[in-house]
Amino acid sequence: MGKKKKNNIIADILSKSEKNKTYKRTENRMILASKILEAMDRNGITKSDLAELCNKDRSTISRWLSGTHNFTSDTLFEIEEVLDCNIFEDSNSEVVSQSYNVNFQLFASHTTKETYKNTTQTTVNKYPVTTGNC
Repeated sequence: MGKKKKNNIIADILSKSEKNKTYKRTENRMILASKILEAMDRNGITKSDLAELCNKDRSTISRWLSGTHNFTSDTLFEIEEVLDCNIFEDSNSEVVSQSYNVNFQLFASHTTKETYKNTTQTTVNKYPVTTGNC
């Protein structure tokens, strides 16, 4: 195996690993946003109320609750104080997940061309390779 091919494989593995890290970070941010929303609901606090209590613009609160905001620890501590909650505690929140079943069938195809008396006929045969679900 050539050096370039090894480098491509390593780069591919690192790229996938980085995508997984990014996905996990985004997932954690969304969980934080969900916990903040739950605490707001429990306390009857609206986005406008939270903005006023934290001395922030309403657009900042919307960004926090979008699930993509990268919180500082000071911001999280301030939110906990204002909402009188512990957003790092697992007992008050439940992460909801959905799963889907997908049925699939894979085919391999084989194309043949036949020429007879200046006429070409192309035939494509499809053969089932595997079926399943995930």
